Amino acid sequence: DLYYRVLIVDTITGIGALWGVPYLSTCLHINTTSASYFVSCLWLGLGTGSMLTGWLSELIKSRKKITAL
Repeated sequence: DLYYRVLIVDTITGIGALWGVPYLSTCLHINTTSASYFVSCLWLGLGTGSMLTGWLSELIKSRKKITAL
């Protein structure tokens, strides 16, 4: 599913790796340390959410229902 990857994963990667810290520092006027913390929370949420949705899809035996959420 290239479409899914481009819309979801690449967007998160772009925000998290490229523009997250500079954007938060410049636009929201927070220091670099706090901006880095918020971007790290994005990655932690992605990792945790990926594991939970994988577990849930195995539990209900349907990945399409989880993807539709």
